[in-house]
Amino acid sequence: MNTDEVLVDFSLPNNPDTLNFIKLSRLDKLKAIALGMRFLSLGIQQQQLWDNSQWEERLEQVKTQEQGKLIILQEKIQLEKLKTQKLIKTQQSEVDAIIEGVRNRTESKFKGEITTLNNNMERMQNKINLHQTEKAQLYKSLNDDFYCKFLSKEQLWESKIERIRNDYEKKLEKEREITTACILTTKHSTIKGQAGEEFTHHELNRRFPTAEIEDTHKQTGRGDFIMKEKDFSMLIETKNYKKNVTKPEIDKFYRDMETNNDIQCGLFLSLKSGICSREDLHLEVINGKPIIFIHNCLENMENIDFAVRIFKLILNTDSIDLSNKEVYEKIKNTIPMVKRYWNRIRSKIQKFEKDMTQCVIEQEIMIRDIFKLLGFNY
Repeated sequence: MNTDEVLVDFSLPNNPDTLNFIKLSRLDKLKAIALGMRFLSLGIQQQQLWDNSQWEERLEQVKTQEQGKLIILQEKIQLEKLKTQKLIKTQQSEVDAIIEGVRNRTESKFKGEITTLNNNMERMQNKINLHQTEKAQLYKSLNDDFYCKFLSKEQLWESKIERIRNDYEKKLEKEREITTACILTTKHSTIKGQAGEEFTHHELNRRFPTAEIEDTHKQTGRGDFIMKEKDFSMLIETKNYKKNVTKPEIDKFYRDMETNNDIQCGLFLSLKSGICSREDLHLEVINGKPIIFIHNCLENMENIDFAVRIFKLILNTDSIDLSNKEVYEKIKNTIPMVKRYWNRIRSKIQKFEKDMTQCVIEQEIMIRDIFKLLGFNY
C-alpha cells in the first residue's frame, strides 16, 4: 500500500449487497465503485433523454447540422479528388515529357558515343588485321630464314661429317699400315721393341707437351728415354715383351739409375706384360732415387701420369727422406691405395661419359622428332 494515499471511511447499511461488497478485495472494491459510478452517470443521462423532449430536439438539430457539414465535406473531398486526379494527369504528362526529353537527349548522346566507339573499334580491328598480317609476314620471314640457316647448318654438318669421315678413313688406312707393319715385326723381337719404343715416345710427347723427351735408346746405359721438365729429370726404360720382364733386365735398369747422376727418378714400363717379382706401381729407392715399375702400360697409360705426379711430389718435398726405411715403406704402401682411388675415379668418369653420351643421343632423337613434326628433314 502506498503511504501517500488518502483513505476515506464510510458506513454502509447491513444487507446482502453490502456483505458481498465487503468480501471483495481492495482492488475489486475500487473496480466495483468505479463501475457503479459509471453506470449511475449513464443512467442519469439516459433518464434525462427519456424525460427531456427539448434535449431530443436539440440533439436532432445537431444531427441535422452535422449531416449538412458531412455532405459539404464529402463534396469538398470529391472536388479535391477531381483536382488531385487532374493534377496527377498534369504531372504525369509533364513527367512523360521530361522522360521523353531525357530519353531523346540520352539517346542522341550515346548514339554519338556508340558511333565513336564503333569507329574506334573499326580502327583497332584494322590495326589488329595489319599486325596479324605483319606477324604472318614476320613469321614467314623468320621461318624462311631459319629454314635457310638450318639447311646451311645441315650442309655444314654434312661437310664436317664428310671431312671427319675422310680423316678417319685416312687414319684407319694409316692404322692398317701400322697394324700390317706390327704383324710383320712380331717375328723379330728387335723390330718389335723398336715399335714399342716409338709408341712410348709418341705417348710421352702427347701426355707431357711442355717437357723435353730425349730418345736415348741408342746410348749405352741411358735407358730408352730421358724426360726433362724444368728441374725435373726422369729416366724411362721400356719393355715390349709378351712374357713377364726378367730379373736381368731389372738389374740393368738399376745400373743405369746408379751411373747417371743427372737423373732424379726412374720409370720402368712393361707395355704388354708384368714384371718379375714386382707389383704394379711398385716403388723402390736406388741410390737415393725413387723408381716405379708399371705393368701392362698399354692398357693403363694413365699410370704414367700418376707415376710422374708421385715423383714430383716426393722430389718437391724436402721433408721426405727416402733413406729412412719407415718413410719409404709408408710411401710404398700408400701408392696401391692411391691407385685404387685413381681407378675408381676413372671408372666414375667413364660412367659419367657414357651417361652423358646417352643423354645426348636421346636429346638428338627428340630434336629429330620435332623437326619431323615441323616437316623438316634432319
